[in-house]
Amino acid sequence: MDPLTYSLCQKPVIALAMFVAGACAFPPLFQDEPFALQQADAPMRKEFDAPVGKPYSLNLHFRFPTAAASLADFALAKGSYVLELRSLESQLGLDGVETTVSLVSGDRK
Repeated sequence: MDPLTYSLCQKPVIALAMFVAGACAFPPLFQDEPFALQQADAPMRKEFDAPVGKPYSLNLHFRFPTAAASLADFALAKGSYVLELRSLESQLGLDGVETTVSLVSGDRK
C-alpha cells in the first residue's frame, strides 16, 4: 500500500468505500520467513521497506505437524540462558516512551 492510498483509508467517507472494495487491506511487510530455532546461532535477517509510518507487530508463529504435537512440545529446561536483543539504529520519536521486554510462563504459544 502506498502512502496516498493509506492516507485515503484514514478519511471517514472515502475509507468506508475503499474498505468495502478491499483497497484498505495492508499487506504484511514480510510473511512466513523461515527462522530455524532448531539450530544454535541460526541467523534471520530480512531487509524491508515500510511504505508508511504506522505501528507494526512482530509475530513468531509455530506450525506443528499435528494438534497433539502442539500440546506435547518445547519445555524450557532449568538452567541459565542469555537473550540478546539489539536495536541496530536509534529510533527517533520515542522520547519519553518506555520500552520493555518480558518472557513469561504460560499455557499458550
